[in-house]
Parts: sequence; C-alpha cells; structure tokens
Amino acid sequence: MFENYFKIGWRNLTKQKMYSSIKIGGFALGIAACFLIALFLRDELNYDTHYPDVDRIFRIYASFTNEGTTESEVSWQAPFAGAIKADYPEI
Repeated sequence: MFENYFKIGWRNLTKQKMYSSIKIGGFALGIAACFLIALFLRDELNYDTHYPDVDRIFRIYASFTNEGTTESEVSWQAPFAGAIKADYPEI
C-alpha cells in the first residue's frame, strides 16, 4: 500500500519539477527557521542557569532620558559594588 503512495509521489515530483522544488524548498526553509528559533530560545532560557540559586540573580540597570529619548544601560563603575554591599548587607 505504501509502495503505491511512494510511486505516485515520485511520479508527481518528476512531472512537476518547478512546483516540487518550490514545495520542498519552502518546507526546508520552514524547518530550518524552526530549528534556529528553538536554538535561540534554548540559549536565552539557559542563560546563567549554571549558578547556584539562579532564581536570586538580579540585573541592575540605569534608565535615563537623553534629549527626549529614554535609554538604558548596564555598565557601572568599580566603586558601585562596594556601595551596593554597604547599603544592602544581604548581598
């Protein structure tokens, strides 16, 4: 039964080459896009999970307005670590 399906499918592929190549190419691009999205999500969701107490990790960022646009940054000077430890002893 499946042998007949494969024969009919092969005949259609060889008769309609342009249509078949468009279909197979689109399917391949869709599968490749799904794999890339899955790899990206896996990378984003596993960020910093190798640390113990991963649920207690926080990111400190500064948000400021510069000439009408709001910008954010995460870079801090070295003395910031000492100041934050002095203000929050649980860190």
